[in-house]
Amino acid sequence: MIVNDMLQYSDNSDMVESDLLSKSIVQGAWCFFYGVIRVLRSCRYCGRIHDIKYICPKKPKKKRKQYDTEAVEFRRTNAWKKKSLDIRERDHYLCQVCIRAAYMTYRPLTHHDISVHHIIPISEDKDLALDDENLITLCAFHHELAESGQIPRSELQKIVQETTVHIAQNQTPGGLCDTV
Repeated sequence: MIVNDMLQYSDNSDMVESDLLSKSIVQGAWCFFYGVIRVLRSCRYCGRIHDIKYICPKKPKKKRKQYDTEAVEFRRTNAWKKKSLDIRERDHYLCQVCIRAAYMTYRPLTHHDISVHHIIPISEDKDLALDDENLITLCAFHHELAESGQIPRSELQKIVQETTVHIAQNQTPGGLCDTV
């Protein structure tokens, strides 16, 4: 019925937009004004009637997740990108925990979803961010375990020391053959 009333008044030049709005106080009503079809809705934020495309200033802003911005900025630097590649090469692009078949390893030679993990996080000690002794390559599964503390830091540091000793002796870490 309200839509019919609006159709009746749509050609009347004496009709004002506020009159049309008062006739269309229905959720999702159509409004004809100067030959333009507009969809009107009641705003859930301020209670007024707006065009469907109108962005209400009272609509709350979406909150973005707050990340450790210092760590995020560090990971964007060229120094980190170069160091990350160096550590991956040092560890032969393999998860160092999977090689040793520790902590629920399902595949001994995991080379998918490899990332470089800071044993001591950047938020705790920025000076160790680019230190080889603080970095290790882990698969996504073991990275989550290390982040949650299920793999102790001391264990990860032993693995890194073992890896550097094997590199000094020109051997492959984890007792693998040199064909890897």
